[in-house]
Amino acid sequence: MMRYDSWLDYIVDILRSRSMYSLLAGVLLGWLLFSPPAQQNIMHVTFHNRSDMLVNSIHLTFGFDLNQSDLRVLQVRPGESRTISINHIPGRGFNTVVSYSDGRIQSFCANKGISGQKQEVILRP
Repeated sequence: MMRYDSWLDYIVDILRSRSMYSLLAGVLLGWLLFSPPAQQNIMHVTFHNRSDMLVNSIHLTFGFDLNQSDLRVLQVRPGESRTISINHIPGRGFNTVVSYSDGRIQSFCANKGISGQKQEVILRP
């Protein structure tokens, strides 16, 4: 058996060994083969403020199965567009409440029945 001057030499020797490289390669290969796939439910929604007034807030609520989400987008200026990513299945729609600077409020279910990962919502009071 080899004698080491310190525990640090012992650790360095273990890390340099061939079995350590094999173990790391096996862990990496296992992670690549058995890791869960990337989320396919990510949807990118672009809100376009086509009005002549500031949108104070956009409040989204959406869910499916056992998930329920609540999201707010704040201050979208006239003519401005804002893109957000949400964890939601395309085509199921999402509840939207839009508050304008003059006090008007719009409430609607946006994009129900529309498929695709990239979607758009035009805002007009």
